[in-house]
Amino acid sequence: MIGNHDIATTVEDYLDRHPGDKPGLDPLLDALDGTEPLATRTRLAGHVTCGAIVLNQDGKVLHIWHRALDRLLLPGGHTEPEDATLTEAAVREFTEETGLDPQFLTPIGDGPLHIDVHHIPDSPAKGEPEHWHADFRYAFNYTGASSLVLQDEEVTDAVWVPIEEITNRVLRDRATRSGIK
Repeated sequence: MIGNHDIATTVEDYLDRHPGDKPGLDPLLDALDGTEPLATRTRLAGHVTCGAIVLNQDGKVLHIWHRALDRLLLPGGHTEPEDATLTEAAVREFTEETGLDPQFLTPIGDGPLHIDVHHIPDSPAKGEPEHWHADFRYAFNYTGASSLVLQDEEVTDAVWVPIEEITNRVLRDRATRSGIK
């Protein structure tokens, strides 16, 4: 299981690279001061999730249509107890949701390209109150075939979109500047 110490170290390294992001990470930073594990969805106030920014050889970014949130997102989701690292969780979620082979993923850079803390609405069907996710987004190049096998329970569609169409401005700018190709 990914521990709070591992998360804190990743956040410290991230903030060394992106100090201007600190105010947007307040809920995560406050939670890191506590003792409750953050890499578990049972922490109802908020918790860590991991996402994958995956670019194909045409410079397009993979997005999935998330069934529960009914919107286009990057592949990703909750950490699991068997995940040893945040990067591993991002790769596992990418593979589960898309069916694409992770052996064709090559990490881009050290650590997450972006950490996004955002609101999640309540879900009476899941028995979850509204809370926040701190989504650790890792970038990868993908060189394999695009033979998608979607995880029907969570994903209804997938599309490769130009990098310029990433809706989060900070993420789009970082992806562009980092020379992702």
